[in-house]
Amino acid sequence: MKILDLDQNSEEWLEFRKGKSGGSAFGKMYKVDGRTNHKLGDQFFVMLAERVARPMTPNDYYDRVPEGVPFSWAVRGHILEPDAAKAFALKYNKPLSDGKVWTDDKNLASYVSPDRVIISPDGKIREAVEIKCLSSEKVLKIWWGKMNQKEGESDFWIIPTNEYRAQALKYFMINEDLDKLYWVVYTDLIPKLELQVLEINRGEITDWLEDAIEVEKEYLEELEKAEKMLD
Repeated sequence: MKILDLDQNSEEWLEFRKGKSGGSAFGKMYKVDGRTNHKLGDQFFVMLAERVARPMTPNDYYDRVPEGVPFSWAVRGHILEPDAAKAFALKYNKPLSDGKVWTDDKNLASYVSPDRVIISPDGKIREAVEIKCLSSEKVLKIWWGKMNQKEGESDFWIIPTNEYRAQALKYFMINEDLDKLYWVVYTDLIPKLELQVLEINRGEITDWLEDAIEVEKEYLEELEKAEKMLD
């Protein structure tokens, strides 16, 4: 693994990710099939959010939105990410560092941008943190999944969408030293669920990793062939 000194959301980072397979892009190309986490449909969680969550309005963040940037859920996520990282660090007593950008040693077209990392005394990164500041219905769906989790079942299957599960896999695909990913869910709209943490361990997803690596390899090879045909 290589670590590139690129800050997330910088112009250099935005330019770097063009045409490459990052965590988010990989989530659109790789299907992670598993059990159905929630027997109740999405509408249940929409209705529950209407009962227990405070409504979100752009005015909540007016003094934190960069000038000239239209407000969106993604912008809210960027605003709350430092708060989420601080809450996680306090709960787990873990010193966090910025993640920068990780790339595959053999193929720079495969990368992931970790939100935070935990650097071991030997300088290796064996733990990382992915932060999500989701809509209230998704926050509640994760809570419900944990409440109904079977004994011994991996937190990996509580992650609410295929795209997010594939993104989690990408951390382990790029960094062979990574043992654990903390998938952090943060909200300022439901006080009792401000911070939820799913812990994903490498040993729980080994089979999926092997398949995912092969799928991405073939995907990028075809992409390169198509690009050459159009040169």
